Amino acid sequence: MHKKTVLSIGAGIPQLDFIKSLKQRDYYTVAIGMGRNSKEAINLCDDFAEIDTHHVDNVIAWAKGYERKIDAVGSFAGGKAILTLQLLNHALNLDTKIPEECILGVDKVDQQSFYQKYGLSSIKTWNIMEIRKDLSLFTDNQKFILKPLEGRGSSGVRVVDKNSLIPLLDNNDLDDSIIIQEYKNGVEYRVLVLVQEKQIKLLAPIKRTSFEGTFLLGRLVYCEQDLDKIESYFSRLLHLFPFENVIIKADILVGKDYIDMIEMDIGVGGGIYYKKYLSQLYDYDLINEYINLITGSQVKEASRPTDHYVMDYVYNFKGCPFDYRINEVADQISSFLGAHVIIPNLMHPEKSGKFETNADFIFTIIHKNDQISNTELNNFINQKIFNNG
Repeated sequence: MHKKTVLSIGAGIPQLDFIKSLKQRDYYTVAIGMGRNSKEAINLCDDFAEIDTHHVDNVIAWAKGYERKIDAVGSFAGGKAILTLQLLNHALNLDTKIPEECILGVDKVDQQSFYQKYGLSSIKTWNIMEIRKDLSLFTDNQKFILKPLEGRGSSGVRVVDKNSLIPLLDNNDLDDSIIIQEYKNGVEYRVLVLVQEKQIKLLAPIKRTSFEGTFLLGRLVYCEQDLDKIESYFSRLLHLFPFENVIIKADILVGKDYIDMIEMDIGVGGGIYYKKYLSQLYDYDLINEYINLITGSQVKEASRPTDHYVMDYVYNFKGCPFDYRINEVADQISSFLGAHVIIPNLMHPEKSGKFETNADFIFTIIHKNDQISNTELNNFINQKIFNNG
């Protein structure tokens, strides 16, 4: 019997669990990647090719010329690799391909234009040139969000008002790589939607709060307060586009009488840590259900969570390199927090000392003690464990 061939877009640490699961299920596993590849991931694969996943044309040419028929393509990558995944699915005419008009790059202006075209967002977005032409359009007290045109991980995101924006423009401190969006109040959700044969198998409304004083990920928690509105919103989205088999990670803002799409990754459902949280929250193996989706196997329908888990992101405040022992950390956290699961950041940001983006968290903690805030938890760990008090 012909063994199905599954291609992983990326061969780095974020793909390791995906590749392990493919091998456990006896798929012929192939990976491509260049740069920060994982030796363990590569050694697990049946085949590997050193190709830059950001170079779409090269990836498509390689895949079409590959000696075996590629039956499925998957990834836990982000950024420009998402576009590669989308275009490759289309080029190979796979079951998980999406409509061409939904193949979006990482340009946030283009994304918002697309969302507004279909009534999925009302967030006003401008580039620097548009703002320079007519600042009189805005009131003195109006707030804006500045963010990189193609950035990820909340890097470089900040809030300004008109009075603080003007000197930034006058001093040419903002270049064309920055966009400006209106600031809107609301509750932010990170929603995962898993669809097979047009049927929703999982819709996870996860409330997202930021790490104190930043736009970085702070706490994720399952929240049903806006569930009806969110379900209606995504039902309309799925009615607008002929998605047959797809996974979507969407960041949305829910207000009193609106839902706005902040950004949406179609075909890849967020990072591996987010998936581990959802897997525990729903008692649902998301990696294997994702594999079921891309390979055409039956996807299990998820039930609503019965346990109230939250996931906190923990950062090193001072941004200084350090070492820690996970067992010692777990013991100290247990006395403060109670039962929990620690998931270390496999990219080891503690060794670099960075504290700039979502990717710089030291570890995440899954637990049920939501009486302790993300700020309190971070303060305790920095003072008692990271020695940054």
